[in-house]
Amino acid sequence: MIKLKKIRINYKKIILDFIPAFLGVLVALILSNWNEQRKENEFIKKSIVSIYNDNKTNLERIDFQLTQLQNHIDTFDYYRNTPLSLMDLIVKNNGVTTSEYTQTGWNILENSKLVTKIDYELLTGLSDNSKAIGLWGEYKKRITNILYSSLESRKVNDKKRMYVLFRDAHNSTIRFKRNSEQIDSLLNVKYADILELN
Repeated sequence: MIKLKKIRINYKKIILDFIPAFLGVLVALILSNWNEQRKENEFIKKSIVSIYNDNKTNLERIDFQLTQLQNHIDTFDYYRNTPLSLMDLIVKNNGVTTSEYTQTGWNILENSKLVTKIDYELLTGLSDNSKAIGLWGEYKKRITNILYSSLESRKVNDKKRMYVLFRDAHNSTIRFKRNSEQIDSLLNVKYADILELN
């Protein structure tokens, strides 16, 4: 009988010792999860702000690029049947100036596990913009390759080729601008609180 009483007392003591330890571990786990969630939210907030700023910068650069491309289109169309060389036509527009586009915020977010916490429509738009930026890079290469290999050419066909290339780049840049405007609108509506636009 005495042994049974001692065993009961030991179980009570063990249970009473276990409860504070269990509560301590539980509180530590809750605090750890809260801290991790806070860090994730801060990362997402910084990413959204960076995406917003990148997009605003890109929209300004797109407008500049569209003006440049339109000038080249008009020049190559107007002087197509003249004896002027490709170089002469490029000089008329003060050379070929190209814009550099950025997606730093998107690049960082895209490679993180937190990308799944972003609105699907925004993800789609940012992915499309990545493709548009890559396509713009291809247009720049093609334009410079043709120009540098044929600067002295006066052939109508070379002028037509440049005209078509500038036109394609212009149309692609218009699509890029529309998509960037949609992203801007989406950010202003769905992420206004993060961007403190209210």
